[in-house]
Amino acid sequence: MSLTVTLSDSHNAYLTVSTDDNLLRCQPKNEQQPAAYGINLKQLFVLEFTNDERIIIKSMYGSYISARKHRLCVMTSDTNPKHWERLQLACSGINRIAIRSAFNLYLTCTNNIITQRETIDYFTITFVPVCLRTVQNRLLSAPAEGHVHQVNRKVPSIDEAFRLDFHNGKFYLRTCTNKYVTCLMDGTVSQSALNREYERFTLCKTGEKHFIFRTAHDSVLSAPVDGTDVIQMRTADVNEYFDIIPI
Repeated sequence: MSLTVTLSDSHNAYLTVSTDDNLLRCQPKNEQQPAAYGINLKQLFVLEFTNDERIIIKSMYGSYISARKHRLCVMTSDTNPKHWERLQLACSGINRIAIRSAFNLYLTCTNNIITQRETIDYFTITFVPVCLRTVQNRLLSAPAEGHVHQVNRKVPSIDEAFRLDFHNGKFYLRTCTNKYVTCLMDGTVSQSALNREYERFTLCKTGEKHFIFRTAHDSVLSAPVDGTDVIQMRTADVNEYFDIIPI
């Protein structure tokens, strides 16, 4: 499972890849030189979730965050990530994480350079906006009011933009109006202003880039193929999957 994110430290500085010396630095937001659409590729990373509950953090340049001995962190271009590129996340609230290395040390920012130490240092993880495409090639849409449904639209509008919020291995699905996708007792899917426990999803990868959104009650988000536009909840034996596409 791979998701695109930015990471910022407690001083509101972005983790940034240095293409000159392969180090990982923290760049204050007021020093950024954004690329097109306000995105700086040096500050975008892909989280690759592995089967052993660890993650690999990959830059847009194909290099990986590698935690080495002697507390050093570098960007490496290993084709197959080694043991020291496998990291663990520890959560302290929504989108607030600590990153632990294979040496049981925590990534931290020291003098604007990422190193490792024994004490925990927290980062804010922000997922880039995405749209969700169904197996029928339709987009999930969440208007300001009402149920979540699917629309025939090639180019996503603001209603089709979602953000993922992360907490303890689960995800909230947040709409453009800062509401949360929620599952109702009648099996329909609506929106809520609260991020309650039962609105958290487990993301399950199926195939190369498809994802299933599974609830704590073992039901899944489902986009009906019978002409019904409203998104529903169904039992877990229904293989309903979505493509998560960065906007």
